Amino acid sequence: MKITIFGLAGTGKSSVGKKLAQKLCCAFVSTGNVFREQAKVSGVAVQEYDKMAEKDPSIDHKLDERIAQIGKIHENLVLESRLGWYFVPDSLKIKFVCDDEERFRRVAHRDGLSEDEAKRISNIREISHLERFNKVYGIEDYSADEHFDLIINTTNIHVSEIIDLILNNIKEK
Repeated sequence: MKITIFGLAGTGKSSVGKKLAQKLCCAFVSTGNVFREQAKVSGVAVQEYDKMAEKDPSIDHKLDERIAQIGKIHENLVLESRLGWYFVPDSLKIKFVCDDEERFRRVAHRDGLSEDEAKRISNIREISHLERFNKVYGIEDYSADEHFDLIINTTNIHVSEIIDLILNNIKEK
């Protein structure tokens, strides 16, 4: 089984993805971690690498080719990725949504930032991704509901409840 999980920062993609992969005995891959690895290999901070990617589409292509390859290689995979639904089309495509205030609170807590700073950084990254994905792949709205098989609002539910919702959806199919 291949599962791709999409969500903006702070929706719970990584928290749920890791535990879901363990429960299903699947590999877990985070596109964010792969991106951070690429930045490290390039010798630059993640924020700088993100800015470089805005000007150099080869950075996104390199990342996305790797993600597509991971999707082809693994038969049992939980992939946390903004474009996982696009690069692993034979997956169960899940979208996480969450109230913005809660998302920014979670990001602030995770990254040791103020909520205002978490909001500012998140908004900048989301606008950048929207523009890059449109420019590089012609995807106008990478978060449109039509791309997904299952949409879960993670604002007020625990990780274990989210996993139960996903597992119940899998059983029904």
